[in-house]
Amino acid sequence: MGIKYDLDALNKVTPESVEGALQSKVSKFFESAKVTVLPIPNDATPIVIDKYFKREKPFSVEKKDEFRDAFVIEALKRLPDASNGIYIVSCDPDFVGADERFHIIQGVEELLSQYNSHTKVSNFVRRLVDKNMVSICKIIGKAIDKLDFVSYHGRMFDVGGLSSDIFEVTNTLVFNLQPRQATVRLELVVQFEGDALFLGDEYGVGDQFEGFNETLNLESTFTLRFNEELPDFFKVADVTVNNGNPITIELSSH
Repeated sequence: MGIKYDLDALNKVTPESVEGALQSKVSKFFESAKVTVLPIPNDATPIVIDKYFKREKPFSVEKKDEFRDAFVIEALKRLPDASNGIYIVSCDPDFVGADERFHIIQGVEELLSQYNSHTKVSNFVRRLVDKNMVSICKIIGKAIDKLDFVSYHGRMFDVGGLSSDIFEVTNTLVFNLQPRQATVRLELVVQFEGDALFLGDEYGVGDQFEGFNETLNLESTFTLRFNEELPDFFKVADVTVNNGNPITIELSSH
């Protein structure tokens, strides 16, 4: 059974028609997402070239090809309300320190958390989490203990006599706010200790590393249910740590 093609339709496909269709879809997406396309300032080119030779942000001795970021920075600096500060959601370190008005945020969750931080419900949730942090960390600890370990080479291994200790919470994000429910993300510093570290049985007998000890930065996200009329009530559900992925460490460090 052969495949039949509509040759007339295929003959109408040209680079111009494909480009037009893509531009149409992008324009519709920008419109639906209420995206504002910033123009590149007319005087941006000499400013960027000057920064390149002076090795100023986003350029450096190691980073010589950051022209795209440099033009983006110049466009952002010309925003009408730039004097009030500009929040940039990006993990790109080139934006850090490029302008004193820039506030760099690592993800949308952090942006939403900061945006909601002034609301009554957000403040209630933060106080509730802080008040019950010990109990919440015990719940998170059970999820941590269920995680697997993997080397940078992708090989699974076990830790004998594993124990974990959350000894610092460095940040609390609150987002997806609802009347009696919110999503909370805790940034944690976790200490792992074990008697020995060895490759799993599926790989046969492997190297052992006595005195396994690791301090890692992890994130835990969970749903917090609460009732503002009952200030002591809370329930933690849907706990994930490290997005449910195995914890990756470097075997050679032991």
